Parts: sequence; structure tokens; C-alpha cells
Amino acid sequence: MKARSRSSSIPTRRFRPSGTQKNAPPWTKAAVLRELNRLAQQLWTTGIHEARVLATLIGEPEKVTAAEMDRWSRDFDSWDVVDAACRYLYSDAKPAWEKIYS
Repeated sequence: MKARSRSSSIPTRRFRPSGTQKNAPPWTKAAVLRELNRLAQQLWTTGIHEARVLATLIGEPEKVTAAEMDRWSRDFDSWDVVDAACRYLYSDAKPAWEKIYS
């Protein structure tokens, strides 16, 4: 069977994700960061391993509550999620230090 040549006569279409608008504002660094900061809790609740690791990376330590720490820690099921949560999220969270000394 012959492979298709690069100069195929079949017209190609450019990919445009569904739901995008022609005049939608471009994504800026600030807009991406705002969106990521809104996603941590939603990502964690998916239960998807990789989503939980990402949630620990984009979560904001200054907004972590003691109740959230307790809730998330009950879901820990692998060393890398625990490591990411402790290193990137909990180490700078005020409730973590309060828990250490209580």
C-alpha cells in the first residue's frame, strides 16, 4: 500500500475548536493565570490522578483552609500527589503551620 504524498489534492481545513468565536479576545498571560487559579478545586474533585497533581501546582497557598487540607488529605492515594501537595501547596499555607504546632 502506498503512503499518501504530502502534496495531496484533498483540501485541508484549519482546526477551530468548537465554541470559539472569531472576535474572541486573545488569551493573555494574566487571563490564563486567572483561569488557572479558579480551577484547583474543580480539578481535585475530578478524582483524576494527573488533574489532582495539577491542582496542587496551581492552587494558591494563601487561600488554603484547614478544612480543605483535611478534605484533600483524605483523598491522598499516591506518593506523588502527597509530595506535590506538601511541597507546592501546603508548605506555604498558614493552616499547615498551625497544624504542626497544635
